[in-house]
Amino acid sequence: MSKAIDNLMEAMKFAEANRPRVGGFLYLAEVLRKAGVTRNVWSLPSYQSLFLTQEGPVVMQGAPLVEGAVDVPVFDEEALIKALRVDQAGESTFPAFLDARGERVS
Repeated sequence: MSKAIDNLMEAMKFAEANRPRVGGFLYLAEVLRKAGVTRNVWSLPSYQSLFLTQEGPVVMQGAPLVEGAVDVPVFDEEALIKALRVDQAGESTFPAFLDARGERVS
């Protein structure tokens, strides 16, 4: 692995091990900033994240949210607000947050 990947993975492990019950996204963002991440670009349908770091760019690819051709779900503001409130209360994970917003399509 490259130094950029090692550094990013160590920061993510640290953030996960020390994540507060509430405010986890903000905590992760600060840990990544301190680790030299200058930008994080997400593509949610492909579940891809590009991290621009001081050590070089790193891409992380998860399982795509959709396979094949699908209709894009209608935006549900109420579901998004509910998912945000659950997450802010520390009662959610990132995949559960995506599911709650209706982003995953089967």
